[in-house]
Amino acid sequence: MDKIVEDRHTDLKNDTFFIPYKKRYIVYSPLRKASFYASSGSVILFKKILGNKDISEEEKKTKTFNIFKQLQQLPVVSFTTPNYLRNSFNYATILLTDKCNFECSYCYSQEARSKSIIKKEDLKTAIDFLLENGKEKKFVRISYLGGGEPTIMWNLLTWAIEYSVKKATKENIKIVNSLTTNGSLLTKSKIDWLKKHNISISLSFDILPEIQNIQRKIISQTNCDFIKEMTKKLLVEKLNKFIN
Repeated sequence: MDKIVEDRHTDLKNDTFFIPYKKRYIVYSPLRKASFYASSGSVILFKKILGNKDISEEEKKTKTFNIFKQLQQLPVVSFTTPNYLRNSFNYATILLTDKCNFECSYCYSQEARSKSIIKKEDLKTAIDFLLENGKEKKFVRISYLGGGEPTIMWNLLTWAIEYSVKKATKENIKIVNSLTTNGSLLTKSKIDWLKKHNISISLSFDILPEIQNIQRKIISQTNCDFIKEMTKKLLVEKLNKFIN
């Protein structure tokens, strides 16, 4: 059942994404279950409105402003979790940060990307809760992905994995930790660490070089060819790896 929720995360500014599509944009508001096409001019005005900039009387008469008012009136929904799942689920996906070193053309997250990072105490609480639930089945799986690029927060990532493994071992719970990454920040020492801790790796890669270079641009870098070399390294190291 849907319920109405109101907090800073559901503010229209934080729930509006502008996705380039050909010569236009798709404006997407997921929590309001709304999307529509818009011209670049409309997007400029929409961002101006969302930024609380001064709006002229003429701009208030536009279709864009009218759509903005309609979006404001839409209910924001969140999906409740059935009570029976509270003490039975044993799998979690954890987003360590919204930060990313890529600017992928199809990533709606980048249009409203923040610099937020999960607090260590919140991360610990999530892991503790999951392991408590996993006592009955004696199995827990944790996936670290984005949001942003999880390996940007390498120290936090390694802490979380080491903490969860240590506690799971103490509770006699089998734990599987996995990582989804663009691979750009993986060094030899980091690959060695992941191999040592038996981490399952999902490498995000668009396969064709020309597509990868167009769609998955790296901030301050123009070429993604090194991802191929990273894939080779992971294969050589025989990590449990998948290519997405």
